[in-house]
Amino acid sequence: KDLMKEAVAINLSLHHLSVVIGALNDGSKLVPYRNSFLTKLLIDALGGNAKAAMVMTVDPCEHALPETISSCRFAQRVANVKTNAKVNEER
Repeated sequence: KDLMKEAVAINLSLHHLSVVIGALNDGSKLVPYRNSFLTKLLIDALGGNAKAAMVMTVDPCEHALPETISSCRFAQRVANVKTNAKVNEER
């Protein structure tokens, strides 16, 4: 039962991350970072003055193909997010 609750919580966080990525790609003025703890943590990386990298793992087994394709599509959406990271210089 605890494992199921954890899986639901993880999937909900990933859903909220997907919504944030979609809002950033659409150029929305309102980006719902506050909908989950995960997206709150990633505010600076996704919409602030920072560069971010996405690391994705895939399973080469045929039974994992749908999940692999889903992960690749999500990574592509993340790659389309444009940030304006600038070097902070002390004067």
